[in-house]
Amino acid sequence: MYVYPPLIAVLYIPLTYLSLPAAALVMLFLTAFILLGSVFLGAREMLDRLGALNPLTLCAAALVISILSENEMRGEMTMLETDALMLLMFTVALYWLDRRPILAGMALAFAFNIKYLSIIALPYLILRRRWSAVAGMLGGCVLFALLPAFQLGWKEDIRCLRVSMGGLLRWVGVAPQASHSITVHNIADGLSVSITSALARVLGAHGFSNPQVLMVAAGVGIVSLGIVMFLYYINGLSLWNWPDARGQLQPLFRGLVALEWAGLVAVALAFSPDTNTRHLVLTVLVNALAAALLLTPRPFVPRIPALIGAILIFLGYIMPGAKTLRHMGFNHFVYGVPCWGLLIGYLLILWTGLRHVAHAKEMQGGRTRQPISFLR
Repeated sequence: MYVYPPLIAVLYIPLTYLSLPAAALVMLFLTAFILLGSVFLGAREMLDRLGALNPLTLCAAALVISILSENEMRGEMTMLETDALMLLMFTVALYWLDRRPILAGMALAFAFNIKYLSIIALPYLILRRRWSAVAGMLGGCVLFALLPAFQLGWKEDIRCLRVSMGGLLRWVGVAPQASHSITVHNIADGLSVSITSALARVLGAHGFSNPQVLMVAAGVGIVSLGIVMFLYYINGLSLWNWPDARGQLQPLFRGLVALEWAGLVAVALAFSPDTNTRHLVLTVLVNALAAALLLTPRPFVPRIPALIGAILIFLGYIMPGAKTLRHMGFNHFVYGVPCWGLLIGYLLILWTGLRHVAHAKEMQGGRTRQPISFLR
């Protein structure tokens, strides 16, 4: 079975002095507090970056996010997993990205030393030339990886890191003996609902190897990137030509970062080799973006795509009718419907988001290409 890096084990040591029910109760309150904080902080940051932050809208957005994410947050409080902490770190990193970029990077590094999902932020930060955040993330990864040595000793800490990180190689077919790790789930594991795992289950039956499946998944990702590029283009925005970190403090780029940060989460979940349903609580950030767009109307900005996207994600997660129609529920997981819904739903939300940001730029007298009229 997959094991975490040693950091979370050391952080959980105080709980070992409690009885099991008492420890569970403490974790329940901590998890609920973390989720609540993530909902409000995520709503606040999305609204702020879209230029629509006020107390009433903040409370309304938090309510919408809670409704859209109720199933995932309830599951997190039932299982008391670490995904709530991952969500908080992604949210805090977005909040600090402009204000305290080094701390933003360290928040992502902390998350990386719990689960490796946050690694997706590193190439994004490099692409956007957020060098302070990159430095904070790289330095923080080393710091948080070695910090448990004060409790475990250097030799045991290094051994734990080797085992946990070596497990990643299993996803591309490296045997445990070669990677010095224990066995982890194969990418075709039935508990994973990602697009990658769905492709592995379908194509694996036809003789595709894991590396070949990953190439097909990369092809789906390239097509998705092409759609994103098209959406940027028709809204008169550039996906690649950005100023440096200081220039990205402009309202236009602050709004675009909000859209892209939610996209990082969506891509990480949709294309991960192992996305369990409990990991989907990270979609709180995607729902926060959808709520902010739905609650801040702008002239000529269609909110219907965002609404359809949010509903598509919600229905894909809760699987209506799956309990009574067991065959449908089985196929729901086999074909990765939750993550296909997440990917398509995010693209629809992005449609509204880009038009929203482009319209705000036009109202401020900025220079952007004229958007294609059919989006109005």
